[in-house]
Amino acid sequence: MRTLCYSILMLSVSLSMNIYAEMPKADIQLVKEKKKSKKHHRKPAQERPPVALPPQEVLIEPEVVEEESIPPVIEEIVAALPEEEIVPPFPVEVEEVVSDDLILTERLLSAYQLALSIDQGFGQTLDGCRSSAHDILVTGELAEVAEMLRNPTCSDLFYGESVTDKEECERVCLERLVRFAQAVGAIHVDPSFAPVMWKADELLERIEQVLGMEIHFPNPYPGEQGLVTVRGIASDRAIQSLYQAWRIKQLLIGVPSPKVLEIGARQGRTAYFARQFGITDYTIIDTPFTAVYSGYFLARTLGDDQVLLFGETAPHLERMVKILPSSYFLDGDEQYDLILNADSLTEMDAESATAYYQRIEATTPLFFSINHERNAFSVNELVHQIAPSVPIERHPYWLSPAYSEEVVRFSLADIAEGKEVIRKTPFGSLSEFYNYLFK
Repeated sequence: MRTLCYSILMLSVSLSMNIYAEMPKADIQLVKEKKKSKKHHRKPAQERPPVALPPQEVLIEPEVVEEESIPPVIEEIVAALPEEEIVPPFPVEVEEVVSDDLILTERLLSAYQLALSIDQGFGQTLDGCRSSAHDILVTGELAEVAEMLRNPTCSDLFYGESVTDKEECERVCLERLVRFAQAVGAIHVDPSFAPVMWKADELLERIEQVLGMEIHFPNPYPGEQGLVTVRGIASDRAIQSLYQAWRIKQLLIGVPSPKVLEIGARQGRTAYFARQFGITDYTIIDTPFTAVYSGYFLARTLGDDQVLLFGETAPHLERMVKILPSSYFLDGDEQYDLILNADSLTEMDAESATAYYQRIEATTPLFFSINHERNAFSVNELVHQIAPSVPIERHPYWLSPAYSEEVVRFSLADIAEGKEVIRKTPFGSLSEFYNYLFK
């Protein structure tokens, strides 16, 4: 850079000398006389007392000296120089407000209205904080709904989804990332080493070395809170979803083209990370309300054509994330290699939880649960009450000691017995489900 500046300076001097040499002698003499005149009329350094001017003398305005212009050839040289690339501290992938998400919004609204038609009492079960967002989905204009989905923090759409205090959120997220690094073996489990002693980017680098892949935290919403990293803003939910997807991948080692179902997916981030781990056949069962914002998140991060919503059909369903109502699972007979439930089964009433468990036992050999035990019953108690002989692998949840992580493995006999317990299912595929509902 120093050499470039020196070259430009020398070029400017050379141009000035050439211009001076090409001037007529009379002009050169005139320039010299002006310089000499200015030299003789300079004010002395010492301060003089003010002199009263005669009345007849006219004041002359001082000469305005224009700034020296840069020769055009210098401007051309500078313009031709390559601009320095400005690298942001982290790749925050905030989607601009674009019109193409209106098509996605229409799809989400159609799926929402269709889901409400088979669960007419759903809107009445929403708490007061989310009822306003439900009203917008039902009666709002398309542009109003799209704006709520683009910027959910300005509404009650994500009420209860994350920590709101910025400093507390950063502390929690760093602790989660440290625990995830310990879980994958990227760092030692050392209680004497406080989480604040780690840097987020250093942790990510170590985790990526163990996993053999880059981790990216997509941020489609403005103002997302979390841990600022070179891979995006890592929120609490994002880190937990990353862990869940990693565990799913571990549990399905050796299973070709695995088929996964998740009961209650919140924003759908586990499905996003499962795709990064190579799991493409992923089904989400959720309430109509939650399906709206998980559908929006997954469509904006994976692509609109990678998500199938309720009421839609598409070829190659095994390559898409499918978001469907609970009746598709509870009344169906489709089989899965693994079913995940995180933070919801123990929050249901006993009757609903029992119905879900009986269907789980009949449709998968592997049930992966992450739930707290502060409610009336735990997953462990639920399983043993219904199927006492079924073995459960049980240990604390790596990312939070307040939760337990359980893996329930069903034998072929268990699955057959489960099928006998539940009533005969009227369908076993998505097309049969649609025929059953809308015939």
